[in-house]
Amino acid sequence: MIAFVTIVVLVLGLGLTGYFWALPVYGETHSTLVAPNDLIGLKKVTDPTVYADVGSVNDNLRTLGINSPLVIVYLASDDPSHRVIFAGGTHTVWLFVGNHLDYLFTLMARENDLAITAVGGANPGPLGGVAKCGRARADGSGQLAVCGWQDHGTIALLFFANRTPQEGAILMRAMRPALQHRTG
Repeated sequence: MIAFVTIVVLVLGLGLTGYFWALPVYGETHSTLVAPNDLIGLKKVTDPTVYADVGSVNDNLRTLGINSPLVIVYLASDDPSHRVIFAGGTHTVWLFVGNHLDYLFTLMARENDLAITAVGGANPGPLGGVAKCGRARADGSGQLAVCGWQDHGTIALLFFANRTPQEGAILMRAMRPALQHRTG
């Protein structure tokens, strides 16, 4: 009788633990990424010549198993020096959130000749997950902040021209709710 009660308590305990662990994970896996025409005052660029420079970002996202990556360029009409490139996609992971984000930072640096340095943790904001930001310089251009997040349902990078990683982290937290929608 004691063995039976022990087994029942153990099964119930494991079941409840699994339920409370899986519930938030399940909610995050049902996410979509969207490209609003206006992102915190920045306008979406529709000129196809601008997107010729970011084609390799699509390829890097596909190596992670993202079949339909979203790469969008945003620009302030009054300040074209602060261009923002968003690259991401839906990507379900149940364990080890953040590992693919680390890999994506490494891949972007290797494949795109970006010298990404000083990558460190950042506050992901209310949507949670893991967020990181770093500093980059590409092809003699100005300063570039690279920030990204990964949760159980999405992974994304934001490239901020002429911004510091600290500024990029603040902008990422402001932009993410407009870019990511949870449906679960």
